[in-house]
Amino acid sequence: MSNYYATFNPDKTLYQRLIKGVHPIPKDAVQLTDEQWHAVTQQTNCTWKLEADGSLTKRALPDSEPNYRAQIASVRFRHETAGITVNGVVIDTARDSQALITSAALTAVIDPQYTCTWKTLSGPMELKAAQLISLAGAVRKHVQTCFDREVELLKSVAEGKYTPDMLNEGWPEGTTQNKSL
Repeated sequence: MSNYYATFNPDKTLYQRLIKGVHPIPKDAVQLTDEQWHAVTQQTNCTWKLEADGSLTKRALPDSEPNYRAQIASVRFRHETAGITVNGVVIDTARDSQALITSAALTAVIDPQYTCTWKTLSGPMELKAAQLISLAGAVRKHVQTCFDREVELLKSVAEGKYTPDMLNEGWPEGTTQNKSL
């Protein structure tokens, strides 16, 4: 006899796989043959059911619908943080960069004479207060457009109108904003 056992859910689907001497074996555990043990430990793309005659039958897992919400959020984040180009200057739109731009723009609102050297992806450049405010506006518009597209897609999912090809459509260009700095 083998040292392999299994317990089953009330619907007779496999719950636990146990080895005598390693795990405590409950009274309702079913002893498995070496062949059954190999099957239930090696074939993981299915479920197993205990039949009335003591045999095990393999059942295919039901197809699950992709997690469209997670896919949409992931693509939105990729577009949101891909950066934008404003009048030939490439601006980082990663989350930390968004926060720094917002902070600089707030300083520019408080002090209209404020200037700073801003490190863009195109290289450092000196920006005056009005330019910082304009830059922050362009970044904010880009980010909001990404979130707006995500909301549109989520609405399509909720209404049952979503198709996977929609995931690659309708996002902001991300590489061009025609706004002067």
